[in-house]
Amino acid sequence: MFIINFLFKILLVIESNLYRIRNSFWNYPEYFDPEQPYNKKFIKLYLSSVPYSHYTLATLVFLLFTLPLLVSGVPHVLGSTRGLLIEGVVMGIDSNGNVQKINKINPVLPSNIQLEKDLVALIYEPLIRYQYVADEQGTYVGGVQNILAKEIITLLPGANYEIVLKDNVEWHDSVPGSSHKLTADDVIATFQLYASLNEDTASNIYTKTMKQLQWVKVNNNTIRVCTKPNEETTVPCDVSPRVTYPIFSNFLELISFNIVSANSAKDINSSNVDTAEPSLFRNPVGTGLYKLKHTGENSITVEINKKHGLFSNNIDVTSIRFEYFTTLNDAISALQNAEIHSLATLSVEYKDRLKEYTQIQEHVSDVLYNQFWGLYFNLRKRPDETSIAPEFLQDVRVREAISAAINRDKITKQTLRGVGEEAYGPIPSISYFFNPDAGWNTYDIEKAEELLDDAGWKLRSGNEFRTNSDGEALKFSLYFVDNFDRSEVAKSIKADLAAVGIDAIINRKDQSGNQVSESNSETWSLQELNDQLLSPGLFDVILYGMQTFVDPDRYELYHSSQTRYPGLNIAGYVSTEQTVDKNDDRQEGESSVIQVPKVDRFLDLARSFNPEDDKDARKDRYDTIQDLIAADAPVVYLYHPRYLYFTNRVLSDVDLANADSLEERFINIQNWELD
Repeated sequence: MFIINFLFKILLVIESNLYRIRNSFWNYPEYFDPEQPYNKKFIKLYLSSVPYSHYTLATLVFLLFTLPLLVSGVPHVLGSTRGLLIEGVVMGIDSNGNVQKINKINPVLPSNIQLEKDLVALIYEPLIRYQYVADEQGTYVGGVQNILAKEIITLLPGANYEIVLKDNVEWHDSVPGSSHKLTADDVIATFQLYASLNEDTASNIYTKTMKQLQWVKVNNNTIRVCTKPNEETTVPCDVSPRVTYPIFSNFLELISFNIVSANSAKDINSSNVDTAEPSLFRNPVGTGLYKLKHTGENSITVEINKKHGLFSNNIDVTSIRFEYFTTLNDAISALQNAEIHSLATLSVEYKDRLKEYTQIQEHVSDVLYNQFWGLYFNLRKRPDETSIAPEFLQDVRVREAISAAINRDKITKQTLRGVGEEAYGPIPSISYFFNPDAGWNTYDIEKAEELLDDAGWKLRSGNEFRTNSDGEALKFSLYFVDNFDRSEVAKSIKADLAAVGIDAIINRKDQSGNQVSESNSETWSLQELNDQLLSPGLFDVILYGMQTFVDPDRYELYHSSQTRYPGLNIAGYVSTEQTVDKNDDRQEGESSVIQVPKVDRFLDLARSFNPEDDKDARKDRYDTIQDLIAADAPVVYLYHPRYLYFTNRVLSDVDLANADSLEERFINIQNWELD
């Protein structure tokens, strides 16, 4: 009965309101009486429409105040131009507190700025790409992927090659009616540019290599390039059996640098190659899938190159706008708010936090086996034979103990959240040339404690850290660049070493004998680390990342000739074991042989084997090199990194396979889909 009465009352209310609406429409002509003032007409209409007029007014007021907020808060991604990928990049701040900007795009010299690396990878292309490929036994060796080259003809493995270029490759500055195509002249001009650069201002492996090569133009689409022969020849890179060419086992990897046009190369020289002066560095012209479109105040944009061989109308990402952020936290917030599509980073700082956002997808790269992070002991000595670093670091037992005390598994799985893999030596474990029996140090606390005891460093009653018989504490300074991941790795190492009685000082303020940064007194910037520590060789132990060849050649990292900066023998390592070599500079009365570091001798030999016919003999040499390095322990090998790429789910089919560096994440971009 109650329900029936309730429904009856509702029907009466509805009937009453319907009559009011009907009466309003019947009386509407009087609301528009021309003799009546408009304000009175409006008031009369409003009062007669209560409560509906109240509802209408409230809705209008609500929209008036909230609509601007809603519009301004609409994510940029949702309103973006079709085909435009917006990617965040962390640039930091300049000396004036403004967002740092990029002032050049240099395809010749390596850069420390990730955005510059990204742009170079998108705009320019090399002749070939050298990468790890699996052999029949399941181990990995170097393999060639042709990029600008159509064919590589081997005349003498490791010494003489003929390169045939792809047909109809056009430079970005081609215009209708005036095609600018890639020719042999462009490749030769690039070779000549690298060979001409002064090693003091442009020191890198490619510059050094090209000074030892020669080349000749066969035709407009073909070049022959070879090592400089031991005999004089009338024709460069002659294939005559009379000519003997030195062999570079990793020859092809050594010429896998970016090619620039002949017109651009002529404006670059040793005095301006590391500046923004060359026009090419400000207005890049390459052959890549993307070309520069626009440089803005806080962004830079590239667009698809429709003349590229990979171009098709099915490519979704037709342009990429890189938006600048001062901090990684700002960029992460933009990703969370869907203001950008994507963000690439080597840091795991926000990995866990971003898992909470279902619209964000995490992509983890393959392990970067061409890179490793390690602790480098400073083994240099002054002219009077005293050590620059603490003397105890000269004791291989202490170095091995430090290595054995560090838990790499904890670093890779906990500190780095799985974004890394343990490294055992300078050649990755997947390589055919890796020596698993070299005696690499792994995590073993008992071994670490035994080695330290044997070296005379004891844990004495009441002491937290070990001391020697003179009461000196076992401590050293551990240097690293200011970065979340490196800081966390350093903290993990410090804790591991403290557990066996070693004091690793990681706070800059506590590291004696070093200038304190005014901007950040606890950490080091990359520039400070290079200028104040690496360049003069004034450090104890340094946490540093190294990029290596796919080829096993590690001459640059361990040969004693590379100990002076900017050489990459960071530890100043000279192998303990010696051997004999021919004395090429023999003076009258001197021996025909000299004593040389054994690692030096074997590095020289191993890089001169025929890479196709003498692979096994070459492996034997590298096995010995790894035995010697493991026994001397100049470096604690920690991990091979991986990188993270976070994307909004409107971006799909992202594939990081075969991307061997952060800047190569766009290698399969032609297959990505952007909704």
